[in-house]
Amino acid sequence: MRDNPLLLLVDDSEESTRAEKILQAKGIKFLAVRPDGLTASSPGPMLLSGHKRYLGIKQIEKFAGGFEPGHAGQRVKLTLRVLNELSFKADMSSFRERLRVQKVVYLLERFGLQTGWGFSWYIHGPYSPSLAHELYDYGNVDFKRQELGERERRAITRLKEKLDPSAMTAPELEAAAAVVYITRASQGSLLGEAQLVARVRREKPHLQESIVRRYVKKLGPHSSN
Repeated sequence: MRDNPLLLLVDDSEESTRAEKILQAKGIKFLAVRPDGLTASSPGPMLLSGHKRYLGIKQIEKFAGGFEPGHAGQRVKLTLRVLNELSFKADMSSFRERLRVQKVVYLLERFGLQTGWGFSWYIHGPYSPSLAHELYDYGNVDFKRQELGERERRAITRLKEKLDPSAMTAPELEAAAAVVYITRASQGSLLGEAQLVARVRREKPHLQESIVRRYVKKLGPHSSN
């Protein structure tokens, strides 16, 4: 659970009532506040989470959809601790750095890390909205005392045997994550190297073929274990 409840600014609208019900249904702790001057003609509910603002029912629904009670904060500590072991900083200051974080965490999960971020395929490949939300909210949390178990250390070792994430560019990490995701999605048919390169390139034409081919060899179904 979050240490402090979220702040929900409400008015007299049906959207505000709906927003409260959505958060309650997800088991999310929040404090509903009705500021002076808000009426049914006001913009609607606003959810405040740290320095993030979610204005209106659609944004609040999206936030609630990526929230998992009982894991917030704690799994961020675990994720940051594992990234630290890879000498990788969870930098959220730019799109490029956020992309790198998403791809490294996705790859860690595929190599055995269990944090349950729930990745899906988006424009730039595997992406977890809940990971993005919680890193914004808890990115400065103290993770140094977070202990790593055998599972986490094994995931780190397996990834390091294949890649050095801290030295990889955003396009390289995007290619690596795409190769792993598409390989897993194609379990019913074992793709050859040329087929997998073509498949990744079809989904991501902006990536250089040489980069895609490099990570197909490293991470594809025919790579050495």
